[in-house]
Amino acid sequence: MTTQDKFDETFLLSGKDLILNKFVKVHHPTVGDIQQLGCGIDCERTYWEYVNCLCCDSYFYMVELYDNGIDYETYTNFDMFVFLWKKAIKEYENNKEKYDKIQYHPLVPILNALQFFIGTNHFVLQYLEETKDYVLLDTNSPPQFYIDRECFNFISDFIIAVNNIEFNEKIHPANKSTKMMLIEDMRDEQKRKQKEKQEPINIIGDIISGVCFGGNGSLSIANCKNIKIYWLFKAMQIINNRDTFNHTLNGVYAGTVDFKTVSKDILNWEK
Repeated sequence: MTTQDKFDETFLLSGKDLILNKFVKVHHPTVGDIQQLGCGIDCERTYWEYVNCLCCDSYFYMVELYDNGIDYETYTNFDMFVFLWKKAIKEYENNKEKYDKIQYHPLVPILNALQFFIGTNHFVLQYLEETKDYVLLDTNSPPQFYIDRECFNFISDFIIAVNNIEFNEKIHPANKSTKMMLIEDMRDEQKRKQKEKQEPINIIGDIISGVCFGGNGSLSIANCKNIKIYWLFKAMQIINNRDTFNHTLNGVYAGTVDFKTVSKDILNWEK
């Protein structure tokens, strides 16, 4: 089962926020919400930073976890979130004078992500003796409530689903030796990326262009700010599926493609 399969397609298409209980509501953002981040400057990079803060898949931190004696395959999103929270606190404590001088705390991106998706940044990470686990405790809402492991992982799954994120590039090592090879390959890849010039992120911007100028005209640049992010990704997916369907049928009509070899996925282009 993929993350998207955990949520009903009808619900995702409704664009509604995910209400987990009377305290926790997870925002399904619009394009306009994203465009306003960072005062509109580098808004996409800010948005994906927020997404990564709450959907912190341990696979992409395998090198850092390994260097800390942790097997990434044992970590859920919540475990990784706790790890990154503690890392931010430690970074501040080790460089307090520097951060105080610029009036910044490394925890700010995480708190901003919580503000954007959940509506509050008054959380503290607290260990509960009764459950022997960490929770995110809201210190600003009477009565105080907290987000536990199960709730957080569900929040992560929802954010992954509405952003149509797939992890097809993941490699699942068959044994310990291949896992070590994977970790070292990832280490080399990370070093290579650190040397590269940081390019602007235009994933959403490119999809807006494709849907508005390459679609059927139902969406325009003028009205796209009210579009929910899942609608946008879904629209681009269907446009691509439809184009593949049309090209395939053209090949069938031309006799260059055998209809018997065409998969059902291509025929069901609306999915």
